Amino acid sequence: MALPLFTLLLTALPVVHCFPTVFQDLEQNGKNQTSIRFLALGDWGGVPYPPYITPVEKATAWEMGKIAEQMGADFVLALGDNFYYSGVNSADSPRFQDTFERVYTADSLNIPWYILAGNHDHAGNVKAQIDYSRKSDRWRFPHYYYELNFRIPNTKLTLSIMMLDTVMLCGNSDDYDDEKPRGPLSTIEANRQLTWLQQRMAQSKADFLLVAGHYPVWSVSEHGPTECLLKRLRPLLVKYKATAYFCGHDHNLQYLKESGVGYVVSGAGNFLDPDTRHWHHVPKDALKFFTGQASTLGGFVHGEVSVSHIKRIVHSSVLLNCLICILFVVLILVDGLWMCHMAAYSQYSLWSIVHYMGNRVPFQTYICRSLRGSIKLYCIEGNQGQDDPHLHPG
Repeated sequence: MALPLFTLLLTALPVVHCFPTVFQDLEQNGKNQTSIRFLALGDWGGVPYPPYITPVEKATAWEMGKIAEQMGADFVLALGDNFYYSGVNSADSPRFQDTFERVYTADSLNIPWYILAGNHDHAGNVKAQIDYSRKSDRWRFPHYYYELNFRIPNTKLTLSIMMLDTVMLCGNSDDYDDEKPRGPLSTIEANRQLTWLQQRMAQSKADFLLVAGHYPVWSVSEHGPTECLLKRLRPLLVKYKATAYFCGHDHNLQYLKESGVGYVVSGAGNFLDPDTRHWHHVPKDALKFFTGQASTLGGFVHGEVSVSHIKRIVHSSVLLNCLICILFVVLILVDGLWMCHMAAYSQYSLWSIVHYMGNRVPFQTYICRSLRGSIKLYCIEGNQGQDDPHLHPG
């Protein structure tokens, strides 16, 4: 009797869901580099009919390649909805080629892609996406949820990232009816993941702690705040002083700050949605940045964890550069950026010049301080790139 009971207890433990806390070194081109740089992209999954991509995905993929080459990227965080509209059912699905391998073709994007699943992926077979990890050198999806641990090069500092399956936690949703998550299919699996997350966050010794999932905790857009995550995830983010939470689901770019945690919505990889119907459903003054205009042909986040910026800004901080693809018209960021209260951070606010889409264009730097970290938003302004054939896909 004792042996079967012991076996049952072992199977209930979430040990297969995590990596041991071993901090890995990243291969980097610059020997003197003292940062980790990454891209965060959500809701990028094309369409299930020819040509299996959207103009937004194609343009965003091209710009990601440019930014990864110019500013550096060690890996990509893929934040779910990897294959619209019903995921994939086999690791041999041609969608892996049509919507991923043949789209993100820049040499600078031949880096690890750390994957998590969204609601549309759960409409198919998520296990097929996990199995594809054995077929692709850059597709990294070891389990439904897992942990990443990195050493920041040439420093003694570390970064941990908890990759979650928020659909497993909260249930699936029907985007067409703007339905909220219906509750987990398996309460046991949901609780197992939450227990694993709480244990890993409590034990984490990392200097930087990021958490990533598909559903937003806070959002002003179509789907709004996710009640399940407000109840189950937000208390952990606050308690264990997470640097930031990354997500997608809403098809725009947002940055919110609440109770010392930064909330980054990066869901503009395939569609754009300017909807702000839940503007008053987030805490007052929490929203610092929003864009989802149709004139902005896609977007993503470039993040940098850097020892130099830690020394310059606060002891424990993460630097996130929000890079927005611009098309046709000047992007006027009135709704959100004024909330950053520029006067409070004037010592860090400056005009900079970058090589962007083949031209040198100005962008404004905004610092939005949080308890554990600071968010820097690079807001590109200008009517650039409109003659580039890559930004006019057929």
